[in-house]
Parts: sequence; structure tokens; C-alpha cells
Amino acid sequence: MTSGKIQFRKLSQSEVDEIVHKHEMLRDGQFGAARAIFSYCDLSGINLSNRYLVDADFTGAVLAQANLSGAECDTARFFCADLRGADLTSAKLRRADLRGACFRGTILIDADLSGADVREGAIAERDRSGDLRYWRHDTGPLQCPPALLNSTILISANQENDGTVADFTDAIMKGCKLTNANLRRAVFHSAILIDANLEGANLEEADLRDAVMMRAVRQGAILDRSEMDGVLDTEPVMSGLDAPIRRTIAKHVEWVKSNGQTGTTADLSAKDFRELGSLAGQDLTALVAKNSIFFGMDLTGAQLQGAQLQGADLRLCILKDADLRGVNLAGAKMNHAVLDGARFGPLQITEERSLPSRLTQADMRYASLVGADLRDADLIDVDMSCANLQDADLKQAKFKNSILTRARVLHSAIRESIFEGAIGLRPICA
Repeated sequence: MTSGKIQFRKLSQSEVDEIVHKHEMLRDGQFGAARAIFSYCDLSGINLSNRYLVDADFTGAVLAQANLSGAECDTARFFCADLRGADLTSAKLRRADLRGACFRGTILIDADLSGADVREGAIAERDRSGDLRYWRHDTGPLQCPPALLNSTILISANQENDGTVADFTDAIMKGCKLTNANLRRAVFHSAILIDANLEGANLEEADLRDAVMMRAVRQGAILDRSEMDGVLDTEPVMSGLDAPIRRTIAKHVEWVKSNGQTGTTADLSAKDFRELGSLAGQDLTALVAKNSIFFGMDLTGAQLQGAQLQGADLRLCILKDADLRGVNLAGAKMNHAVLDGARFGPLQITEERSLPSRLTQADMRYASLVGADLRDADLIDVDMSCANLQDADLKQAKFKNSILTRARVLHSAIRESIFEGAIGLRPICA
């Protein structure tokens, strides 16, 4: 396999506005109208919100971080387009061609993809020797060897059809309409599909591992041979003020405040904390809650020093300004978590002994860690793709073999950190 360099035409906002204006004239039957053709254009960061884009052509286009919220994109062609991190809130994509498109981390809240075609697809060209070369989006080392990484597209020389499946990994799809959509073999790994309508959709051989599917409508959906390991589709049981978990936490808080004189320590491993609604500001020092569910909870300012949270589900949680010194979050899920200002520095046990925070093999894709304290933290094998580490203190933090593809890390923050074997690190200027 060999890599190639694809040239995309970069368009300015004013150029895009002019093209879309002529496309909208076509809708209105005006003289001088023209269909919007954005094939192989770089539209990253462009604002297309609330625009009329029915039947527009975005084949192979780069729309990373673009704003298409409220846009009308029915029957539009997004064949093998890059929509990573784009905002398609309430967008209409009915019967759109989404084959081979990349929606990693895309916001699709209340979007309508009814009848859309999301099967695998590939763009190929022949090289000088006549061999077919297939394009692939740079989605990181989980799918492609580091030697092939390109800024946007990878090319692989392969005689066989090398179709790429549509990828919705980590996409936020609350209330998304996918009725009767062809989603065969599509990837929804860790996607948020709360309240999504999948009625009649073809999800044969789809990857739904670790997807969140509370209240998702699945009547008539075809799920033959789909991967469903780790799917979170149960509702939290609201047990009231006398809930056993609440009483156990109260005794733990008493134990913390009395320095162990009264109360008891809490081991709440494999429990669902969502019934509590919020743990903001709670003193949960040394809490043991391995493999527990905190999904979407508010833990702003929580005291979690030395807590044992290995394998816990903290996706979409708000942990702003939380005290996580000495915490063990090995293997935890923290995708899309808000950790701005959180303290992950070492916990001082005695004058001569301190306990560093451990986040080995944690998933922190799209997490926000703006201004977080990560001094001395063990971040070995962590996936921080697209995470925001701007203004974070990374002194002596260990990022060995971690994935930092498209993460925002300042040049000034990496000088005293350990990045041996880290993948995708591209520091930015302040």
C-alpha cells in the first residue's frame, strides 16, 4: 500500500455563499441559477447553516467542523465526504447519498436521515501503472497504519474493491431520524443514539458497540449480525431519596468528613449512578465505583481524589473544576466529557509520597480539558483524538503510545511532557 497526496480546492466563505446563492436561485426558477457542485473542495469550518442544498454535490468534499445546522440537504450527494466534527443539528438529509462518508464526532441532534443511503462506498483512480488506488479518510491509527496518514485522504493501491463504510463513531445523534435508512455495515461505535428513530432501518452487520440507545425506536429494524456489545439502552431507575445508592454515598461522605471515625467507605462498583441526577460539589474522596455508569451526569466541582473509577462510563459528563488528583480512570470512557479546569495532578499522601492520576487506555475522544491540570498524569495508551488540551498543564505527563490525532495541544505545553510513541501529535501555536 502506498500513500498519495490529494489536492482539494479551498473555498472561502464568500465563494461558498455565491455558489449556494445560485443554487437557491435554481430552486426559485430564476435566470442565472446553477447547481451547487462542491466535489473535492475543502469546506472545513464553512458556515452553511439553514441554507438550501437539496441535490447539491459534496462528493469527496472536506466539511470537517463545518456548520450545516438546519440545512436542507435532501437527496444531496455526500459520497465519501469528510464531515468529522461538523454540526448538522436539525439538518434534513432525507434520501441523501452518504455512502462511505465519515461522521466521526459529528453532531446530528434531531437530524433527519430518513431513507438515506449509508452503505459502504469508495472513490478510486488509476495510477500510471493502471492499478486502482482507493481513497480513504484519515481516521487515525485504529483503521490505518501510521505510515499512510495524510492530512485528509489516504490512498491505497489495491486491485480489489476497497469500499469504506460510513463511520458515525462518537457522533451525537440524539433524536436523529433514520427511518428506512440503508445503514448496512455502518459504524456507530460509541455513538449517542438517544431517542433516535431507527424504524425499518437496515442495520445488518452494523457496528453498534458501546452505542447509547436509550429510548431508541427499533421496530422493524434489521439487526442481523450487528455488533451490540456494550450497548447502553437501559433507563436509570429513579428510586427517590431513600435509594440504597444514595444512603451508601451519605455514609461515605460521613466517613470522609470524620476522617474515618464514623460512617463507612463505599464500594459502588458496577452501579448505575444516573438515578441520582447530579453529584455536583459532592465529596466523594476515595470512592470505589469500578465499571459504574455516570453517563451524562453533572459532577461539576466533585471531590474525587484517589477514587477508583476503572472502566467507568463518564461519557458526556460535566466534570468542570472537579478534583481528580490521584484518581484511577484506567480504561474509563470519557468521550465528549467536559473536564475544563479539572485537577488530575498528583495526590500528596505524605511529604515523601504522592499518587499520580492513572488514565491508562482511557477513551477521551472529543473531551474538553481546557485549563486542566494533568501534571505527572499517566496517560499511556489513551485515545485523545480531537480532544481540546488548550492551556492545560502537561508537565511530566506521560502520553506514551497515546493517540492525539487532531487534538488541540499548544507547542508551549509539550516541552516537559513525555510523548514517546504518541501518534498524530501536531502541536498548535497559541
